[in-house]
This record gives sequence, C-alpha cells and structure tokens, in this order.
Amino acid sequence: MFKSIKSKFILLSIIIIILSIGIPVGFLLNQFNKNFHDRSVIMVGAAIDLMIFGLNNSMMKGDNKNVQNIVEQIGKNKSIEHIRIINSDGIIKYAIHSDEIGKNIDVIEPGHLKTNLSQIHARSISLNSKTNTYTAIQPIVMEKRCHSCHKNPINSFLDVDTDLTKAEVNFYTGSFHMFFLGLVLIFILAFSFYLIFNKYINKPLNDFILALSEVEKGNLNLNLPVSGENEFSILHNHFNRMVNELKSSRGQIEEMHFEQLQRADKMVTLGELTASMAHDINNHSAIIMSRADYLLFESENNNSLSGYKDDLNVVNDQIEKISRITGNILKHSKKTSKTFTNFDLVKLVETSTDMLEPLIKKRKVVLSKEIKIDHAKIFGDPNQIEQVILNLVGNSLDAIKENGKIDVKVQAETENKIELSVSDNGIGIDNDSIGKIFSPFYTNKESGKGTGLGLYIVQNICKNHNAEIKCESNLDQGTTFTITFNGDSENV
Repeated sequence: MFKSIKSKFILLSIIIIILSIGIPVGFLLNQFNKNFHDRSVIMVGAAIDLMIFGLNNSMMKGDNKNVQNIVEQIGKNKSIEHIRIINSDGIIKYAIHSDEIGKNIDVIEPGHLKTNLSQIHARSISLNSKTNTYTAIQPIVMEKRCHSCHKNPINSFLDVDTDLTKAEVNFYTGSFHMFFLGLVLIFILAFSFYLIFNKYINKPLNDFILALSEVEKGNLNLNLPVSGENEFSILHNHFNRMVNELKSSRGQIEEMHFEQLQRADKMVTLGELTASMAHDINNHSAIIMSRADYLLFESENNNSLSGYKDDLNVVNDQIEKISRITGNILKHSKKTSKTFTNFDLVKLVETSTDMLEPLIKKRKVVLSKEIKIDHAKIFGDPNQIEQVILNLVGNSLDAIKENGKIDVKVQAETENKIELSVSDNGIGIDNDSIGKIFSPFYTNKESGKGTGLGLYIVQNICKNHNAEIKCESNLDQGTTFTITFNGDSENV
C-alpha cells in the first residue's frame, strides 16, 4: 500500500490540505467559541448579580412580596428562559413561571441539577449542549445583617437559565457549515490535485514505462510524442534518440552476425578440408616413413645404401615432424566434450605452443617459455584452456611486426594460485580500445583477419574456470595477458 508515486502523492496532498486549511480554521473557530463563551458567562453572571442585588434590597426592606416581582421583571428578557429561587430542600420558592412555585426542581426538570444542593458553595455556570442553554446556579449567602432573620448562612439557591444569543446561534450554525464546507473544499482540492498530477505526471510516466517495456520486448519501432519544452518532452526526446540508436546498432549487429556466420561456415568447411588433408598426409607420411625405415635397415647390410644413411635419417626426422604437425591438426579439429578434470598446466603449455611452432618460425618470432614450477595442477577443461593459450599466442603473433618476441610464463603466485601470462612486444593497445577488447565482435585487426570473438571466448572460458584475466598494454611497446587460476587450482 502506498508504494506507487501516485498513491503517495494523493496521501501527502490530502494531509497537506487538511493541515493548511484545518489548522487555521480550527484555531479561528476555537477562538470565536472561547470569546462567545466568555461573553455569555459574563452576561449570565451580570444577570445573577442583578438578581442578588434586587433580593438584598427587598429583604432589607422586609418586602418579601417584591421578590417575585423582581424575578418576573428580569425574566422578561427574551434570552432568559428560567429564573428560580430554590430552598435547600429543592422546593421552588420563586420563579418566572408561577406554576412551578411550590414544586420540587427534580420533579419539574429531572436532572437539571447536576449535583446535590448541599454540595454547591459557589457560582457555577455551564453550557448545556443538548438544549443550547447556559445554566447558572449560585448559593444565596446571607449577610451578617440578615442573620437576625435567617440563621443558616445558605438557605436558598438562585437558578438562572439563559438561551444562546442570536449571534451565538449563528456562530454555532456557521461552525457546522464551515466544517462541511471545509470537507467539500478538501475534496475539491484533492480531486483537482489528482487531475493535475494524473495529466501532467502520472500519464506521461505510465506512457514512458510502457514504452520501456516495449523496448525491453524488442519493439524498436516506436517514438514518444515530443511537444513543448517541459521535462517529459526532454525525456521523450532522449528516449527517441536512444531507441533510434538501438535500432541502428541492432541492424549493424545483425549484419555483422550474418557476416560472422558466413565466415564461421567457411571456417568449418575449411577445417573439415584441413582435417581431411591432414589425414591423407598422415597416411602418405606413414608409407614414406616405413620405406625409409626399411632402407635404413637394409643400409646396415648393403654397402650401396650405407652412404645414404644420414639422408634417410633426415627424411625420417622430417616425416616425423610432419606427422606431429598433422596429428596436432587432427586433434584440434575434433569435437571435444566439455569435461572438467585435473590436468597439468605446464604440459598443456608445452603441447599448445608446439602446435604453433611452424607458424612461429614462419613469422620469425622468438617464443620463450619460462616455467618456474615443475607441475601446475589445474581442475578444468584442458581443451578450453588450450584454446585460451592458442588464442592469446595467436593474437600476439598478429600484433608483432618485426623482431618479434613472445614470452609465456607459468608460475605460482601464491600457494593456491597459479599464474599464466602471455607477453609480446607488438604494437600494443591504446587506452580507448583496451576497455572493449573483451566485447564480442570487437577487433582492431585488418579486415578479414580477425573475427572479434577470440578474446570474448577467452574471457568466458576464464569465467567458467573461476579464473581472473587481466590485460596490461602500452602502445608500441607490447601487451601482457595474465590469467590467475584460483579457488579450484592446486599447485603440486
């Protein structure tokens, strides 16, 4: 609940509206209410004081009959509803309405007195919200000069009820109206804010999210409308530019993929032809080698052949080299399963570099191997690691122009880490390109010389073997690739 921007905006808007309208209006109504209450208390108090004054004068003159006349005269005020003088037993002695005289107040108006008369010792004024009247009751305290006739200091009580004035009635009615008007105003403001938010923020935002979802699904044939210069127009403009660039890039990538697939297909065909040729060469080499061995054997007993013994040994050596080369070609062209096992990285480096020996000699490059440990046991797929070595050394051969030198090192970095590095003194890689070399289809080789997949494959193989690969290069000085096997590696 309230996770979306829309729900949070509506909630916060309502809270802000309530606080901004409710607090000042509530404070104002409370102040008015207090003022009216104070004014009513003063007016009721003045009426009681006037009654007490009239009673004292009448009592001092001994004119008890005038008390009822005073009550009736003051009771003619329209805002006064009741004036009663009650004795300590609750019997009404004087009242505006003469039919109440002589009756008990609890019978005339049950519940009118909130407390027992014996507990009333001072003036009490309160508002009865049910009848909208102010009720005041005050004990009539006998002065010393009255003690000759009245022994008890308090033997009667003055009860005065007054209605609310017209201004007070209008105020309370207005307060009620203001409360509902405030609710309506809050609703109108909240609804207006919702419409504004929905039109200018929520709808454009939903359209943008929907467009992103379409792009995520692969639909790049859409553009968001750009009108005006507001923030969403700027955002839509950037979105449209991004989609167009993605569309253009996708087209280029698809074209590149097609070219790579065509080339890969040709390479597969070429590989199959090469494997077939290697197989045929092996067969012919075997025949030549067997005949040469036979002649060597005959040269031991035949003087006419003994002069060719050294030449026959040379032929055998060369045929053996040809067989080794074709054997490597056949081995490399076979489909191999991806099987992880323990193997010796040192031996793998030896056999892998031997496969490239003819090419290294042809390029007149010096390949040096620096093996600082006798055995380097690695848990992984030897065929994949062999591909890593062939790719890195092949890249070094392509990067070298003249007086080339390639160094292959295997060493133990720590007890559980083995480091394989391939360095060359080639053209190097500039700073702008070094961050892209592991990206698929990225190559800075001449057209038709590289697929741009070699280092991408190398990096993925390293990931499969929990190995870390780093590249350090200086332009025109050379490049070094370092692979650190850790975790699953064991140096023995």
